[in-house]
Amino acid sequence: MEYKKVPVSDLRIGMYVANLDRPWLDSPFLFQGFTIQDEQELHQLRETCEHVFVDAEKSGDVDLSDLENRGAHPTPKGEEVVDFNEEVTRARNVRERGETLSKRLMEDIRLGESVRTEEAREFISDLIVTVSDNPNASIWLTHLRRQHEYVAAHSMDACVLAVAFARHLGYERQALEDIGLGALLHDIGLMRTPQELLAKTGPLTDEEFEIVARHPWEGYNVLRLTQGFSKRTLDIVRYHHERIDGSGYPEGLSGEEIPQEVLLVSLVDAYDALTSPRPYVDNPLPPYEALTQLRKRAATDFGGDLVEQFMRCIGIYPVGSLVELTSGALAAVVSHTQETRLSPVIMMLRDADGEPYTGQPLVNLASLVEGVDTNRWRILGVRNPADHGIDISEIAAMHGGG
Repeated sequence: MEYKKVPVSDLRIGMYVANLDRPWLDSPFLFQGFTIQDEQELHQLRETCEHVFVDAEKSGDVDLSDLENRGAHPTPKGEEVVDFNEEVTRARNVRERGETLSKRLMEDIRLGESVRTEEAREFISDLIVTVSDNPNASIWLTHLRRQHEYVAAHSMDACVLAVAFARHLGYERQALEDIGLGALLHDIGLMRTPQELLAKTGPLTDEEFEIVARHPWEGYNVLRLTQGFSKRTLDIVRYHHERIDGSGYPEGLSGEEIPQEVLLVSLVDAYDALTSPRPYVDNPLPPYEALTQLRKRAATDFGGDLVEQFMRCIGIYPVGSLVELTSGALAAVVSHTQETRLSPVIMMLRDADGEPYTGQPLVNLASLVEGVDTNRWRILGVRNPADHGIDISEIAAMHGGG
């Protein structure tokens, strides 16, 4: 997509501003991408920016032929002007590599072949960069749901969430790689579990559960014979179903016997499982309901402090949540920072009358002007997408899912 880099002195009413010369969250503009409507918006742009990026295709009948095309967006010199769709596209490319790799790793294990250690490490290294640059775009894509490929997609989602959470907790680079690898491979032992048990829709018998519960050991036994995996990674694969009250498996560890990085992956594993469709789960939980369940289980499963930190990491309104505004409109949360957890960037889905928004525009709630925009744009509460016939996974697929 080609944008024109335009000095603010050359802006005219009717131009579509696709991006700024600074992050949207650092600007006073409510919509992320908008058509200049009046002199007041022109003045605000000139007060805020030195230049912006104009989308010629969306600028209607405005003649831009007299403006020099400075090349494709984003521009050099490190200017942070990448928009949400471009960040999601970048994250999607990394994710697709990850899912393909996850499938190959699992197929290798199923066939008794060696693990692609170096390829896995290279991927995790690239993923860390992507998640570090924009964790919201990567987490948005965890809402792409492929029920028939649950194990591979779940492993990828757990990997993204684990890296984002570990960064939030302050882990350094080597630890991030070990944790990311452990999360990507945590269910590798399922490839040695009878597939009919994994696809069973009813409850497992005691004997069947004992077979499935062996998968942490199976995965550990495969990886420990392969060079290149740290003790931290091996512990994650081996112990990710242990719980701090001793009720987990395969060894019934408890309390401080379980390393924090293991509990970290266990927590994101449980969160993604609760929010994902599985062969035996028709209605996955919305993010806020999953967090409520995890909070109830914190004392017995993961520890209250760790769950609280996870909630701070993914926000009061987690990416992928459906929210209702005071106007009655419905929107999906697509981005936030620690400073804007109460005022995230949202994607408008339906207006107060239930009509779809054309183009599903992005709105930066951190740009609300007190007393001017408050009445229409505040978040009233979180809503269950199923109650409104909304499928967040379909929306995620439309915006960066390929």
